[in-house]
Amino acid sequence: MPIGGRGLTESLPVLREAWEKAGRDPATLQLVPYAVLPTPGKLAHYAELGCEEVVLQLPSGGEGEVLGVLDAYARYL
Repeated sequence: MPIGGRGLTESLPVLREAWEKAGRDPATLQLVPYAVLPTPGKLAHYAELGCEEVVLQLPSGGEGEVLGVLDAYARYL
C-alpha cells in the first residue's frame, strides 16, 4: 500500500511487469495511494499513472479540524 504515493513513478512499471509475468492482465491492476495530501498537480500525476482513486490524509484532530480539512478537500471532487 503506497502511503502518500511516494515512489509510484519508479515502482509502478516494475509492479505492472511482475503482474504480467504472473499471467495477469496489467490493465486490471488497481493501485490506490493512501494518506495523500492532495494538490492539483499530484492528483493529475496519479491519474497519468493510471490511478483512478486516492485515499486522502486526514488529521487526527477534533471534529472542527477534520471538517475544515474535508471542506478544503472538496475542491478536488
